[in-house]
Amino acid sequence: LLPEPAATGQVSMVNTKRSQSPLALPVTEPGATMVDLDKYFSREDPVTLDEWRKEVDSQGRVRNMPHLRRRIFKGGIAPQARAVIWKFLLGYHDPDATQQERDQHTAKRREQYFALQQQWQGLFPEQLKRHSLMSCRLEIIDKDVIRTDRTHPQFTADNSPYLTSLEHILRSYIMYNF
Repeated sequence: LLPEPAATGQVSMVNTKRSQSPLALPVTEPGATMVDLDKYFSREDPVTLDEWRKEVDSQGRVRNMPHLRRRIFKGGIAPQARAVIWKFLLGYHDPDATQQERDQHTAKRREQYFALQQQWQGLFPEQLKRHSLMSCRLEIIDKDVIRTDRTHPQFTADNSPYLTSLEHILRSYIMYNF
């Protein structure tokens, strides 16, 4: 620690030594030292699909979502579990719903999605000429889909089905918000 003159004439201590942890914060109060957050926030293993399933009851309800959220905050989600868990974290699925209720909810949402998709697929060029806002938004999507990160393996090919899916999702979202 090196003394550093403060504007008030007091000496403030600044730790000039770099901590090993990327979570260390410099503290410049009199007599203060570096605060190493690693001792307060340790990284844990990611939540796996097996761990997730242990927290789901026989009806499909998630037993202890607050505990799982803390675990996810500290360790993340294992890649094979992301498709299941993110639907709960983003509010698409209710943790208190049964598997049957979630299946019904998913079927309803799927129908809504295809209805929105049919709406934008059924637009005629004459309609788009009269609705410049819709036309402008669709043009932006066409440009943005092409500019998607092409270094990602799913988006490298120009005729990638993932690019087509992305375009359909974005166009349907416009119809949802129009």
